[in-house]
Amino acid sequence: MAESHNPFPEGGSGADSARSLQERLLATGRFALFAVIVFAFLKILGFLTSSINARLHALYWSALFGNAVVVIAAFAATAVMARLDQRAFGYYGLGKSPCGKRFGSGVACGFVALTALLVALRLSGMYFFGNAITHGEALAGYALVYATLFFVVALGEETLFRGYALVSLTEAISFWPAAIVLGIIFGASHSHHGQESYAGLIFAGLYGVVLSYSFLRSGSLWFAIGLHAMWDFAQSFIYGVPDSGVIVPGSWLAPRVHGPIWITGGSAGPEGSYLMIFVFAGIAIAIRRLYPQSRSQM
Repeated sequence: MAESHNPFPEGGSGADSARSLQERLLATGRFALFAVIVFAFLKILGFLTSSINARLHALYWSALFGNAVVVIAAFAATAVMARLDQRAFGYYGLGKSPCGKRFGSGVACGFVALTALLVALRLSGMYFFGNAITHGEALAGYALVYATLFFVVALGEETLFRGYALVSLTEAISFWPAAIVLGIIFGASHSHHGQESYAGLIFAGLYGVVLSYSFLRSGSLWFAIGLHAMWDFAQSFIYGVPDSGVIVPGSWLAPRVHGPIWITGGSAGPEGSYLMIFVFAGIAIAIRRLYPQSRSQM
């Protein structure tokens, strides 16, 4: 049965004065063991499914399959560690009720945040939404494929980077240091995208910190999953802009962008724009207002 208790103590300090050095070291060890188990599952599943993945030539099918493997590895590692810790699986962010409301709030926040950023770029004269290039049945088909893909991406990455890992590392070194460490790892994980910029990697890391904050305030990963999924879906499918340097086929719009890379994001897409600082501030304010501390600590 899923637990709805918020795993973060008041104020987010898991390594407070009441926690002994031995407890902190044990929490660090659990975090390290979780990372090892995830790595092992990814290697084993990758080996077992390599022949299947090699036959998937379309970008979206290959990406969907690869990210489904990440979900399985993250869920399996979390289940193993939850059993060792004698806690319910849902304790690590996936059991909070009502998950549907939190997920929906995250979806709305992700769409509004990205749209506001692109509108700001449009008002600057550096971005144009462009014309619709996909229509009818093809549009519906791509919409379904990308909605599924980016939900799976968000579910896997949030469980991996901001589920058990965040809870255990918070118990070792407190919330904000843990969120920053995992944000750095999350940002670095995007370096395999060929067109990602250094600014894009930094902002991906900050994005991870903001999503960790949503777990702290809401006691759930579902807001972060909804925001993450919609942000990627809107970038790739609706607006047709690069997502961490990747442009996918079948987008609805074909935008036009020109101007300084530090404003437009260049080949990295909007995530590489310095305006992301204002986007993160807006999302953080929305999280704080949606989930007051008194409610998040219930």
